[in-house]
Amino acid sequence: MKQIIVLLLLISGCSRAQEPAMVPAGGTIYLVRHAEKDTGKNPALTRAGQERAQELVNRLGQQPITRIYMTAYKRSVLTGDPLRLRLGADSTIYTPDTTGAGLFERMKMHQDTHLVVVAHSNTIPHLIRKFGVKDFPAGDLPDHAYDKIYMIRNTNGR
Repeated sequence: MKQIIVLLLLISGCSRAQEPAMVPAGGTIYLVRHAEKDTGKNPALTRAGQERAQELVNRLGQQPITRIYMTAYKRSVLTGDPLRLRLGADSTIYTPDTTGAGLFERMKMHQDTHLVVVAHSNTIPHLIRKFGVKDFPAGDLPDHAYDKIYMIRNTNGR
């Protein structure tokens, strides 16, 4: 069984580079990279990726998540959909980029407090910093890094 490591990143007055983007007071955002993908253009998940998507359900299936943001790529949808089905949550497709503009535009439309974002190795570090975690390392996630859930909480209500 694939394991997922949960990393907690807190946004507080002393660790913010700027006002956090779109993290509601008392809110929690879980960022995950899509699970392991097959080869080719717009590939589906490998068997290991399917197992990892199920492990995501096991880890987050009891959380009060109301929406899952996914990109239109198969690997993103196939990672987030099992969790969406378990929770009965809504899903929203966003356009991925390193600025987060497509995601933040969609988030403004819904105002969810507890949500999951299924993203990509080249967007997760940028998104985490945009959410106000100034000391998160720059650069893409390593190609083999599929096993982390980045949990961001706004603990100061700002």
